[in-house]
Amino acid sequence: MAQDAKRLDIKRSGLAFGAESASFVVSLAHELKHPQTAVFRGAGHIDIEGRDIMVIFGLSQTSGIERQLKLDRAGTGILLTISDHIGTIERERILVQIEDIMSALVAAPGQTTVIDGESPTYGAKKHLDFEIHRNEVWLRSHDGASEGCDLAVGLDDFQDALEKITTAA
Repeated sequence: MAQDAKRLDIKRSGLAFGAESASFVVSLAHELKHPQTAVFRGAGHIDIEGRDIMVIFGLSQTSGIERQLKLDRAGTGILLTISDHIGTIERERILVQIEDIMSALVAAPGQTTVIDGESPTYGAKKHLDFEIHRNEVWLRSHDGASEGCDLAVGLDDFQDALEKITTAA
């Protein structure tokens, strides 16, 4: 019992360190029999009516809330949807061009790249702040007037998901 309590404290503190800690948190949550957090594993693939959608689990860097990023091919662009993991409350949707994401991936680490995008529903201008830190990708989608929504995901997971989305027929 005392060991489980200690592990649970480690699990709680692990969320504060960002997406790097996610796999540790997942294995610990799974060991402690917490299925609601046990699904917190890297990237996943969903096939909905023949469409390839990639889902990556991560964390908000400002609030520590567990979030998920869905990547879906939309013509010559990619639709990024950020949702809260618990309750799957959609926070942001932004449509960006594939070339812009690829350029941001090769930019200098630690440097914020602002990618222009648009709301897929209304066509309003939006921005995606894209930054690579060590093995994490930090994303923040906003319209310029509000703070928007942020998320940190694993770099390898993001690259794998991007590759699968861009090569899907």
